[in-house]
Amino acid sequence: MGGYSSRFDPIRVDSSRFESIRVDSSRFEPIRVDSSRFESIRIDSNRFESIRGIFFNFSGWLFESGWLFESIRSDSSRFESIRVDSSRFEPIRADSSRFEPIRIDSNRFEPIRIDSNRFESIRIDSRHFFNFSGWLFESGWLFESIRSDSSRFESIRVDSSRFESIRADSSRFESIRIDSNRFEAFF
Repeated sequence: MGGYSSRFDPIRVDSSRFESIRVDSSRFEPIRVDSSRFESIRIDSNRFESIRGIFFNFSGWLFESGWLFESIRSDSSRFESIRVDSSRFEPIRADSSRFEPIRIDSNRFEPIRIDSNRFESIRIDSRHFFNFSGWLFESGWLFESIRSDSSRFESIRVDSSRFESIRADSSRFESIRIDSNRFEAFF
């Protein structure tokens, strides 16, 4: 999922269906889900335009160093501007909670504190990452166990094309299989 030059076939989840996600070098077409609709997401080299709904990768916020996010709006909360330089995210504010700054060095996130729960240190082999509510996906990463107050994620092992099963206290996600452009069963 590292680049934006492939087409994602439909992704099916028990409670909702994602329609095709088409990606060219600079744009995602609209993504439809049963319970909500994502407006089109336009991407240039370092910016997302408005995003509606809860985004991609299951909970939502796509981060990578060098990107500048303008305000991101979802149905239930509003995120203020997220400024990103090569090594730091500025504070992210949402209606229901506040995310403290996330510091990044070349291969480690320092502890991330959230009002309602706390994520302990997340150690990552490489520096790039997507979203951060416990669901951090990128080929080639190895995640050691991620702990938060309300749930525990067992270690997530990633090779170049596959996520092994992800276990959490309150629910179990069966194995998520990824080839070059597709998620297989996810429940």
